[in-house]
Amino acid sequence: MKSLIFLTAMICGLVTFAGDIDINGDFKKLKGKMPVGWRQNTGAWAKPMAEIEILKSDKGNALKVSSSKETKASHVYSTKIIPVKKGDKVKLTVKMKGKGKAGIGIYVNGAKKWCFGSYKTIKLTEKLSKFTNIVTIRDRVKKGKVEVVATLCKVVLESKADTEVTYESVTVEVIPTK
Repeated sequence: MKSLIFLTAMICGLVTFAGDIDINGDFKKLKGKMPVGWRQNTGAWAKPMAEIEILKSDKGNALKVSSSKETKASHVYSTKIIPVKKGDKVKLTVKMKGKGKAGIGIYVNGAKKWCFGSYKTIKLTEKLSKFTNIVTIRDRVKKGKVEVVATLCKVVLESKADTEVTYESVTVEVIPTK
């Protein structure tokens, strides 16, 4: 019975997980040409699609995303559903390098509805660097009325046009509101 109550609370967004959440951010688990738990957004807006490649080494795997000049943006997102609520902070930490511009962010949804997306764009260098983005969860409000209550988020790696980016690690932590 306790499990059912917890599951119901989690689905309704009443429970938030504190601390680091496993999203296969080291890209060690693979299925075909993609890391397990990661998917490329294939929306019409993302065409032509960026090329995805897994770089393997003794130190571990990395995810390489290469987009052409014609690509508006490419999103690779974690399929892991992370429960959140208004006021929580989602802290993303990414180690990446490359050329062009890339972003780290989140998709936020409510009960079967889009709430918002938030991304931090970074100008890349060939030196592997660590970047952090902290996003405060909010509900979607229109004309002073709550339209969508935020209940979950997913991590997004964004590659802008004419960009080649290598992601070596991605971590996510939810800092619950007090």
